[in-house]
Amino acid sequence: MVRMYNDKLNNDTGNKGITLVEVLVSIAILGIVSSMISAILMGGMNFFRKQSTAIDLQSDSQLIMASMSTAILEGTDFTLEEKNADGRKLLVFTTGDAAGEVKGRQYIWVEESTGSDKGYLYIYDAGAAVDYNKGNCLSQFVTYMSITGKALSETVNPAGDKVYTYVAVESATEVNSIYVEFTLANSQGEVTQSFEIKPRNTAVGYKKIIPGAE
Repeated sequence: MVRMYNDKLNNDTGNKGITLVEVLVSIAILGIVSSMISAILMGGMNFFRKQSTAIDLQSDSQLIMASMSTAILEGTDFTLEEKNADGRKLLVFTTGDAAGEVKGRQYIWVEESTGSDKGYLYIYDAGAAVDYNKGNCLSQFVTYMSITGKALSETVNPAGDKVYTYVAVESATEVNSIYVEFTLANSQGEVTQSFEIKPRNTAVGYKKIIPGAE
């Protein structure tokens, strides 16, 4: 009776351990799960990075529009120059008035540069010394910028009514509307914006935008 009990006890507690096949299968499953988790994490990081850079473009675009719109709205005199200086090809747009009664602004877009600031758009007070300081940079993603003046053209329709329309001007002339278009781009996308502002003080006369030569 005692012998039969001992045989049963030995059979119930027998443990052969984990086989090599089971270990290999477990490692394979763990590898597959790890790969899936890594893929999900990388996808999430790439999505976040893409969204972040897209937000950067939108934020810079809104900042440029808000700043330039206000400067044009309050300005009375405008000058536009294309020039080469300090190893850079620049588009320089200045607002304000000659008497200094309106606080002018100077926007400098670096179209080409021997340095690292190609595509930067700087802002300074009109007449201030320019040192291309990053603290004065509105955006570093500007790949295209165009600033033009528009004037009112008067025509008469068949009914004898006077009709006024805005027309672009190509040379130094008096204008009463400023049109700005620009493109921002980085590795993840591109944003193009345009706006047209009529200066607040047009009642006293047309505004001047003077394109300069290189």
